[in-house]
Amino acid sequence: MFPPPFELIECIDLFNIINSEINGLARVSDTNYLYLLDCRSRKEYDESHIISANHIRRVSTKKELDSI
Repeated sequence: MFPPPFELIECIDLFNIINSEINGLARVSDTNYLYLLDCRSRKEYDESHIISANHIRRVSTKKELDSI
């Protein structure tokens, strides 16, 4: 579905990854560790999202994707 290095994972796996610690700090606090894209609607994103997630709008065509 996605070319490497992209990987789809389950929510519980993501929770465990971002809450695991390195040197006493949760990985979620390191903005260079994980680049998380949230492609839900803007309304859903605004209601609740992982603090380090970035919102990206959904696209339906390659042309739209190339324009981002």
